[in-house]
Amino acid sequence: MSDSTAGGTLSQSLLEQAVENAAASIIITDHRGVLLYVNRRFEDMTGYKREEVLGTNCSVLQVDANGIRHHQQPGLAVLRDAIVKGEACTTQLNNFRKSGEWFINELMISPIRDAFGNLIHYVGIQNDITQRVRMEEMLSHKRVIERTVALLERIFGSFDHEMRTPLSRINVSSYLARKYLVGDQFEQAERYLKAVENDVRIVRTMLDRFALYKRLFVEAPRFVHRSPALLIESEVAIFANRHRHVQVLSKVDSVPGSPIDVECFSLVLRELLDNAVIHNHSDRIPSVYLNVWSEEEKIVIQVTDNGAGIASEDQPDIFEPFFRGNRARTSDETRVGLGLSIALRAVELHRGTLWLERSGDAGSMFRVELPVEVST
Repeated sequence: MSDSTAGGTLSQSLLEQAVENAAASIIITDHRGVLLYVNRRFEDMTGYKREEVLGTNCSVLQVDANGIRHHQQPGLAVLRDAIVKGEACTTQLNNFRKSGEWFINELMISPIRDAFGNLIHYVGIQNDITQRVRMEEMLSHKRVIERTVALLERIFGSFDHEMRTPLSRINVSSYLARKYLVGDQFEQAERYLKAVENDVRIVRTMLDRFALYKRLFVEAPRFVHRSPALLIESEVAIFANRHRHVQVLSKVDSVPGSPIDVECFSLVLRELLDNAVIHNHSDRIPSVYLNVWSEEEKIVIQVTDNGAGIASEDQPDIFEPFFRGNRARTSDETRVGLGLSIALRAVELHRGTLWLERSGDAGSMFRVELPVEVST
């Protein structure tokens, strides 16, 4: 075989042909990131000829059709950190072809060292995964639709039942109030009139909460790209002013920007903070702890209280619409059991997750994770 030695070792010529004709884009840089080589697939994928990019770096792929450079990306932060440490990494980047067309680039880099351990080069493998990501998003969207339909069926069924209960009480109480008024038994009549007023408040609250719930299903999210830190600090300040008897402790780290629906995001914070106080039956001074930080391209929000916790038998159902467990009941009868369900829906609109991380005698801890998305 002409392209190998007698021992079967591949020749330099064959290796060069394999790299040049590989199905993936392959690049080689020096230790500073200056491009020394790109293969044919790099040219096909990006639209740039090798003579246009050799001697520069891949930052040209961050420039969109309007000449704006997109250098504040979570994936780039991962890449820069790996380069500083001289390590391998895999990340996703929002890149642009020479034509200005956007695509998602999956980049894997590996360091090359000399015999003395000195970093001399990087080898990078790039793949256009735009179609794969879009397909995953379509499948994810389909699953969300299926869950949404099932949830709406439960919501409307429960709403009918929940509305009938206070309306029935209003009917009975108003009848008794009229009866006692006719008999000049004003004290008894006043008691039933107050019961009517209370049930009217419950119905009004339920309608308001249901209208909010409907908004989360019917209206499209209004995303803007911003860091959530200022929104979080604002909601904490409003909450602390509204609940002056509560000890509020917060630690908000600097977190990257993300596509956020401001109203929905604020709603999540309000529901979790209010929930931490409303269901706090502890003899201790009510305390709420809110921590925010970022990790692995996601924003983490953790809300903890020092209450009596949620009964273990109630925990699987706490995000169900209109669910009110025995230990989750409060003296406020206008609470209709939609708060956590609304918060969950708002988090899902951000393609995030919300769950009860722990609950016991030391209180409950809820955790929200929101992706710092690779998006168009």
